[in-house]
Amino acid sequence: QFQELQESAQMLMELNNALRNGTMPELASILLTWRERLPNVWEELPAWNDLVSWRNHMFSHINNVLARVADANNSSLPSLGYQQMLWTIVRFAHVARRQQLPEACVSIIAKIQSVNTGSGPHSDLGNSFAKLREQ
Repeated sequence: QFQELQESAQMLMELNNALRNGTMPELASILLTWRERLPNVWEELPAWNDLVSWRNHMFSHINNVLARVADANNSSLPSLGYQQMLWTIVRFAHVARRQQLPEACVSIIAKIQSVNTGSGPHSDLGNSFAKLREQ
């Protein structure tokens, strides 16, 4: 948890600098680390839920900052936060299914509907396929 908090603080500093300078933040290494560092598949869902909730909060903040930077530069930045959020939710649903909890899996997948409404064309085909597979 401490490592997660430390990386979140580093991300917030990167986002703050990007907003101030109007540049794209350098988040790729932290986001890759977050994809690779997940609880074990056999760990209980509350542990997963805590982690996913915190990360989704951070992904929402990333989306907000990227939208402001894109508006300032009159450019379209990729919705990096949405893509990471979708991947994380699908992975969480996968773990629920692997733990023989189909109701929890369907409930988790239902959260994707609210995420997709904000992501527009940026949600990729791989996430859509993974969502369908988990359903």
